[in-house]
Amino acid sequence: MTCKISPLSDGNNPLYWDTVQSLIGEADIPIEPEMDYRPSSETVRTMSGSDYERGYPAATWRFTGLDALQRYTLRQICRGASADVYIETTTNEFDMYGERVWTQAQAIMHWPPGEEKLEADRTIDLSIEFTHLIEV
Repeated sequence: MTCKISPLSDGNNPLYWDTVQSLIGEADIPIEPEMDYRPSSETVRTMSGSDYERGYPAATWRFTGLDALQRYTLRQICRGASADVYIETTTNEFDMYGERVWTQAQAIMHWPPGEEKLEADRTIDLSIEFTHLIEV
């Protein structure tokens, strides 16, 4: 599997979502972000000593070395500080065959605030956060 992203207007059927590779990949250079997943916003320890999770899951995609067109393509999905999207991303879980478990979710995509690191006309270390993941 590969990560996918789509604006809400494309609908919640993952068959119609674009892969990151099809959006910004190059023919001979695959583009796959490094993905992190947090199953909840926080973990709370109770007075009895047990822990429970609360809040929505979140994910972060880290891209390295995006050229101007690749960055522009991602920016069209999130034109402001944030945008509602559908994503398919890895979780922290593995199935019984040792393969990563993926989730499909509605999320809020957050464009990183502040100045972006540029080097040789490429955006270095672009981290896009997705919060409030709700499985679809």
